Amino acid sequence: MLYPQLMIRERIPLLLAAHLRKDDAEYQRLFSSAPRRKIGLPNHFLPEQALHALAQQYIRDQLELVGTHFLALHQINDESATADWNLVAHTTAYVFQINTQAWKLLCEGQGIAAADLNRGNYDGLLLPYSQMHMPSPTQEEVLKLLERHGIDAKQLVTVEQTLQQWNLQLQEMSHYFQLQEVPL
Repeated sequence: MLYPQLMIRERIPLLLAAHLRKDDAEYQRLFSSAPRRKIGLPNHFLPEQALHALAQQYIRDQLELVGTHFLALHQINDESATADWNLVAHTTAYVFQINTQAWKLLCEGQGIAAADLNRGNYDGLLLPYSQMHMPSPTQEEVLKLLERHGIDAKQLVTVEQTLQQWNLQLQEMSHYFQLQEVPL
């Protein structure tokens, strides 16, 4: 088979296509047939990259919530709007605050200030501004608002659930980087 002879610029699009098709067997063939290189990296490098990847995911998700929240605030008084933008504004603010609290706890658990890790991955002003000014509706307030709209929600996402999910993601990403150290 010609898999081992594929150039990097040929292999990457094929890997991506197999992933998008959910063709795990093809992805594995492409992945495992790639030539291997030995590289020397400091032992912290790949786990650090996993932490940065999770930080970028956090920042992207938070900015999405901020954008949706501000869109909702803009739409609240639009009489032609079909969605209940007040509900959207409250739920996005709630999730934003839950994420912010969980992220601080995750970073503290790693011995890192959340603001420092954020600044290392995002140099904009919108996220820190939103962290200071986003409303903080309580779970009870959001549940009552959902109930008034006929949505039967028993419980909303919590800081503990979010923290547990992110710890698991970080553990899974870092697990792959626990390589056996080989002296150079």
